[in-house]
Amino acid sequence: MSYTVEKSMVKSSIRHILYKECKREWKNHIKRDKVSLTLSNVNFELEKQLLNHGKVICVEFDKEVYDKAKKRLPANIHFKYDDIFKISQEYPYDFVWMDLCNSYSEKILQNVVEFIKNTKFTQNSIFAITFCKQRGSIEHSKLYQIYGKFKDRGVVSYLGNFFKNEIKEIKSIDYNCFDISTRASIMTVFIFKLGKLCQD
Repeated sequence: MSYTVEKSMVKSSIRHILYKECKREWKNHIKRDKVSLTLSNVNFELEKQLLNHGKVICVEFDKEVYDKAKKRLPANIHFKYDDIFKISQEYPYDFVWMDLCNSYSEKILQNVVEFIKNTKFTQNSIFAITFCKQRGSIEHSKLYQIYGKFKDRGVVSYLGNFFKNEIKEIKSIDYNCFDISTRASIMTVFIFKLGKLCQD
């Protein structure tokens, strides 16, 4: 890409929305440190705010981006050069944002499913994930034949089957970083608000 998403005010507003959702969910919780996991951007805009609530773990798989971000790393953020799909979990998470920006591919969805199945979330946690709305097409998949052209609804229903927590609410927000490029793709961030653990 010839443009830099870190400079987008639109992307910044999405981070602000996610932070507001976290604060709203955590406002009436028992006072304890929260644990957040993100795929950070290089300026750690959201992560610096999350530090006010507890532990923040960031993961980056692209070595060039990792090296660039490490030079700006704020104190107390745990930054790992790793694959978020393979990262070992030390704590239950209160907030996870997989800002993938990948297309709706079956391989990516399966990786996300495995992550959800193997991840422990706390009560009243938030799981958010970003997909690119325009790239790729898998309408031939059995997953989407059920939902016709409503691809977003298919993703939400499919991923929702694998959480160990009950799902209290689901939101989705479409955005486009038009402020930095007229060629920027449309993205969708899905926000799952999770409740208590379901009984087996």
